Amino acid sequence: PHTYPAATQVTLTAAPHAGSTSTGWSGDCTGTGTCNVTMSQARSVTATFTIETHTLTVSVTGNGTVTGTGINCPGDCTETYDYGTVVSLTATPNANHHLAAWSGDCSGTGACSVTMTADRSVGATFAIDTHTLTVSVTGNGTVTGTGINCPGDCSETYDYGTVVSLTATPNANHHLSAWLGDCAGTGA
Repeated sequence: PHTYPAATQVTLTAAPHAGSTSTGWSGDCTGTGTCNVTMSQARSVTATFTIETHTLTVSVTGNGTVTGTGINCPGDCTETYDYGTVVSLTATPNANHHLAAWSGDCSGTGACSVTMTADRSVGATFAIDTHTLTVSVTGNGTVTGTGINCPGDCSETYDYGTVVSLTATPNANHHLSAWLGDCAGTGA
């Protein structure tokens, strides 16, 4: 409260803090904008402010999910938050997959948190795990398979679950004596 001499013209301006908006006046002023009152009697004025809200949109590419407060994507991929809310997102790959990269308002493959001072967008790309097959040849012959022609090209990387058939071809007057390592015997 403040006391003014009679007939004083008082001008009030609503000044919201960052992240808030003025939604109007009530009491002896109404509407929005500047409030002008003439002090011909006791006056009461209320300024109403509301916090801004911003939308977070998440997208998922590949096999995995992204979760956070109000987010469980794919499925529920959009949520509205109050200004300044910090939203931590967790990427959970499906079995035999990994987070390849965040995009948009997060990057890399580490933790992802966004501060909702504006609308935000985050993408998560999941990729299938890969494994390397290394072949070695002892003696006179070659081993071939998809991407393998050893000696020479003796290593190849494959997606999880890929079945790789290897063929041993001995040089003239030689034979396959045995597979070693992840294959055994003398057959295919």
